[in-house]
Amino acid sequence: MISAEEFLRKFKEEQACASVQRELSSTAQSDFELDSALTSALQRGWYLAPVLTRSKYFLRRSLEGEPTQHLAQIRLWASAYSECGCNWVVETGIRSGLLILEFTYDIGQATIRYLLEDDCSWHTTVQFTDQNARFVCFRYSGQRIRTLGTRFPGVTIHLDDCILIPPSITTKASQISYLNPCARTLELPDGLLAKCGTRREDLSRSDNDGRDYIAA
Repeated sequence: MISAEEFLRKFKEEQACASVQRELSSTAQSDFELDSALTSALQRGWYLAPVLTRSKYFLRRSLEGEPTQHLAQIRLWASAYSECGCNWVVETGIRSGLLILEFTYDIGQATIRYLLEDDCSWHTTVQFTDQNARFVCFRYSGQRIRTLGTRFPGVTIHLDDCILIPPSITTKASQISYLNPCARTLELPDGLLAKCGTRREDLSRSDNDGRDYIAA
């Protein structure tokens, strides 16, 4: 028997996926085809927005709109910026139910091996990559977590910020791509939380609305 939390999570994912499928069916007559990476992100319940920069580092106010799950708005943005091109961001945190662990391919990779020891369960969660780092996606349901601090070089936890996702392209012409696009988003491993530093308090949505975020 699955837990109530697991049941609600699956129900939310199924509802988000069904909603996108209905909207895709109702707008099938459109000549503009949305990138499959964006469709996949919407089916996961992620909140997306376009940004007209190739840099990984940007202020939240530079987004071309507030992150949303609505397919019609995403399609409108994609169509409007199809000629000049744009990147896409996902909003991490409670709305998307998403926490992303980023580690660099140099020192960050060794840090991850230390943090997770023999726990290889994270290998099967959905992941994407750019030229220098990997981004590992985990489910987030609003619980209090711990920050990594400066003791774990090359590793960053993204929560309540916005970061570039596929099919974005960085300033170095590096394509951001999924490693396993059909994978499910799994829970954060207990071993990682056990080795993190100071507790981080939950941030209310009202506190976040007026803030700028830098994607790291």
